[in-house]
Amino acid sequence: MALEILGLIQRKQGNFDQALKLLQESLEISVIQDNRQGIANSFGAIAGLAIINNQPIEGMTLFATAQMIREEIGARMGNGDQNEYDEYLKITRQKMGNEIIERTWLYGYSITLEQAIEVAKRVSPLKMG
Repeated sequence: MALEILGLIQRKQGNFDQALKLLQESLEISVIQDNRQGIANSFGAIAGLAIINNQPIEGMTLFATAQMIREEIGARMGNGDQNEYDEYLKITRQKMGNEIIERTWLYGYSITLEQAIEVAKRVSPLKMG
């Protein structure tokens, strides 16, 4: 949880490379601890970085997986997270059509945790910052 918060702080400060490293590490720890809320939060934060980094497929896939996990555990996105998601969705709609977004969402909603982790690892810091 602390790494996730540090990653979000780094993202807010524009340190996208560092934010991605912290969030991916937070994801790894959440998986080891079987912390489903932490996994969902990490996927959502990494998804936002993917959108910022012009990787909308990875971003929407991870947003969908995060939502699927939240539904499994009965959790909801906080208002701030929902507002961020809505903004990222708006950006994504400008890059991709709704049909592609819907197909990507369905894919992300149906993949395994292991597949989603691989998507999260594909988010690249190289173009950021």
